[in-house]
Amino acid sequence: MDLFKYMIQTPILHVKNNPQLNGSIKTWDIVNEPALLSANISGTDEWKYSDFHRFMPAKEWLKLAFVYAHEADPAIIKMLNDYDLEYGGKKVTAILNLISECQAEGIPLHGIGWQFHRQVKNVNRSGFTSNLIKFVNTGLKIHISEVGLSLRYAPYYINPGEDATKEQKDAADDAFVLIEQMETEQESAGVFLMSQYETLVPEAQKDCFTLWGYIDKHYKGNNPKDFAMPFNNSFQPKKWYTGMVAEKIRLDNIKQTG
Repeated sequence: MDLFKYMIQTPILHVKNNPQLNGSIKTWDIVNEPALLSANISGTDEWKYSDFHRFMPAKEWLKLAFVYAHEADPAIIKMLNDYDLEYGGKKVTAILNLISECQAEGIPLHGIGWQFHRQVKNVNRSGFTSNLIKFVNTGLKIHISEVGLSLRYAPYYINPGEDATKEQKDAADDAFVLIEQMETEQESAGVFLMSQYETLVPEAQKDCFTLWGYIDKHYKGNNPKDFAMPFNNSFQPKKWYTGMVAEKIRLDNIKQTG
């Protein structure tokens, strides 16, 4: 497992041992997207296949990754980052079971990163809330990561189909423009996510709430016309941004007066 240890520790030690970089990264995603996509995974199929499966069971190398990272730098916050957690099911159960085992065995897993790039129409609010509470109850740090809220769907965007010509696809993109109703829907979803994070996660467990980028063309390498970021390509704020600012001010006022 020397190669595995080398893979985990080299980037961490590079930062730690560089005087110009040391301390610049407080949190590391040590394991990224290990669980299968389906919420209904079970048994030996809980974890995505890795070459390291040839040497040990999946959960063992997952745990070992955190041990090696801790050896390299005990000071950093070590995270597991994954997606689709709002759907719960066996995927969330598998991760919660891993957390419980790590805590019982003294494995230095410190937090959960929750990726959230979604079409606005598919934001599962009840699932986000209920599963966020489950992760909060682990006592770990919580990072809502990679947030992006795409508006690229009908009736706003009419997909010309996979077999469409480039000219047809370009025409569909040209006809797709951001309108106020789209911005309002995006604002509602984005403010909801941020507000739930601010109100449900205790201060001691907050890591951060981060976006995939700032302007639309940053989003996921996809077409900028996902309109998925809180600023347009001219760095002008959308309703999503101004709504989050207003909500943060409101919540801060409540804390101060409460």
